[in-house]
Amino acid sequence: MVTIDNTRLPVADTFCYLGSRIQCTGSLDEEITARLSLANSAFGRLRKRLWDDHGIRIDTKVAVYRAVVLTSLLYSSEAWTLYCRHIKKLDNFHMHCLCRILNVKWQDKVPNTIILEKCGISGIETILLRHQFRWCGHVYRMPDTRIPKQLLYSQLPGTKRRAGGQHKRYKDQLRVNFKSCNLDHTKWETLAEDRSAWREECHNAVNGFEEQSIDAAKVRHAARKDRGHSVTIHTCDMCGRTCSSRIGLFSHKRSHH
Repeated sequence: MVTIDNTRLPVADTFCYLGSRIQCTGSLDEEITARLSLANSAFGRLRKRLWDDHGIRIDTKVAVYRAVVLTSLLYSSEAWTLYCRHIKKLDNFHMHCLCRILNVKWQDKVPNTIILEKCGISGIETILLRHQFRWCGHVYRMPDTRIPKQLLYSQLPGTKRRAGGQHKRYKDQLRVNFKSCNLDHTKWETLAEDRSAWREECHNAVNGFEEQSIDAAKVRHAARKDRGHSVTIHTCDMCGRTCSSRIGLFSHKRSHH
């Protein structure tokens, strides 16, 4: 409990600090919801002036989207500890906005890889990786007296993590992201000492991660199309008639009785 001038301050489950909503449990659910709401409002205010104007080029619209909407969506994302459900929400909003900019509807069945290629922009997970890598390198080069660096390397003495499922820590996500981008998490501090070398290494690693993600998405899309076009033939063992589905074969066999 905190007491100021003999007045005990109430304990809040959620409070807003410097534009970010902080929960006592450390969860990002309310912060992600608030970021999506603000970004959606910023995107909606530009609908008539920008998105519906066919005289403005696509690259100009995307540049405004980066400057106005993405900054509201990913504010303070460098320090986020994200789960897959958070990334999925952010990515769905990101793709929805890009489809709206290109005037592409879901009925057109255009893959996300084509949408990103036409807009000349990266996926939301790639953008988050760039932000986090840039921030952790900046924090490492800070003096030891700075609070962000103390928080990054601090640990409660004499404590153990409980058995079972654990809440993800920032260090845990950083280690997973390094592994996803083929970076050695035991040597990143040595690379981060040189700012130019660290930026180049992160740029190449994130670009490689994005290329692998795009290739994997294309493979999954091709596999879904192949499954859609492949037809299994079911043959009646009584008359030899062929049916394209099991239920059709079952209905046909009933006619023999």
